[in-house]
Amino acid sequence: MRRIRIALSTAFVLCWPAVASAVQEHKGGEAFYLHQTAHILFLASMILLVAVLSRPFAVKDAGWRSIRLAALFFVLWNVDAFVTHMADVLVSPEQGYVTGHSLDMRDAYAFLYYFGSLLENVFLALAFIMLALGLRRLGAQTARVAS
Repeated sequence: MRRIRIALSTAFVLCWPAVASAVQEHKGGEAFYLHQTAHILFLASMILLVAVLSRPFAVKDAGWRSIRLAALFFVLWNVDAFVTHMADVLVSPEQGYVTGHSLDMRDAYAFLYYFGSLLENVFLALAFIMLALGLRRLGAQTARVAS
C-alpha cells in the first residue's frame, strides 16, 4: 500500500508540474562574490579530504577509495564551476548562442562558458555516484562486521 501511495504521488508531481524555481540567479556583486567564495571554501575542504583519504588506512578500503574519488570529482567540479561562473560574467548574449543543433561562439570566454557548463554536470554526477557507491560499500562492510 505504501508503494502505491509513493508511485501515485510521484506520478502526480511529474504529470502536473508547477514552476520549479530551481535556478538561482546571482544579481549584484555581493551575491556573486559570496557564491565564488563558497566554491573556494568547498574546493579547499575537498582537497583536504583527498589528502586525508590518501593515507594508508583509507587506501586499502574500497569504500574510502570511492569517497576519495568522489572528493576528486568535487574538486574538478568546483574548479570548473568557478571558471564557468567567471566566464559567465564576461560573456554577453551576442558572443555565443545556441540555434537548433548548432552552437556559435565568438570568443574564448563563450567557449569556456558553454563547454564548462556542460562539464559541470558531468563532474557533479560522477561525484555523487562515487559518493553513493563509497557509502554503500562502507555500510555493507559495517553490516558484515556487526554480524
